Amino acid sequence: MWRIQASVDKLDRLMKQPQPKKPEVVAVLAKIEIAAKQLTTTKIQSKHPLLKDNGRGFLRSASDALKGAAADPPNYYPAGKLSGACIHCHDPDGGLRVD
Repeated sequence: MWRIQASVDKLDRLMKQPQPKKPEVVAVLAKIEIAAKQLTTTKIQSKHPLLKDNGRGFLRSASDALKGAAADPPNYYPAGKLSGACIHCHDPDGGLRVD
């Protein structure tokens, strides 16, 4: 899970840029998608209060975000939505934190 958190932190920083760099966004989202696939096939997801019941939904969101970012022109809305859902609780800059 720490790989996902580190990648989501990087994704959040990228999404806050006025003009996100597509190759960087796509690379981060690819890492998140791979980690999400691994997460849904292990017992680790049962340790996360939200992923326990929605691991496949998280994987779907990660895949949608990657497809949107890879499109031409890119659609970063799904990536921002994914980042915002995680950052709400795992904000690296402060705010609400539950871990």
